[in-house]
Amino acid sequence: MSDKWLGDPTRVAHLQRNGEIGYVQIQDYGTGHYRVAAFTPGYATKYIHPDGLPKINADRHVWCSSIAEASDAFDAMLDNAHVIGWKDYTP
Repeated sequence: MSDKWLGDPTRVAHLQRNGEIGYVQIQDYGTGHYRVAAFTPGYATKYIHPDGLPKINADRHVWCSSIAEASDAFDAMLDNAHVIGWKDYTP
């Protein structure tokens, strides 16, 4: 049995701004489907999933068909976060 799940992050950058924590990540959905998503406070939306657990929708995301395309989108999304004041953060 594999320990890998659909949507597992393969690359993550943690961010901090004004005491808030956010992140940008690449999620692997298998067979050439990658989602690059940013989760930043004040923009990401929270909701309760039908399974009863709280979830957070990404405030920005893009689907990519290759890891190279996803890496480029990740770098662009991270650069944009830096422009609007987010700083790299190591938890």
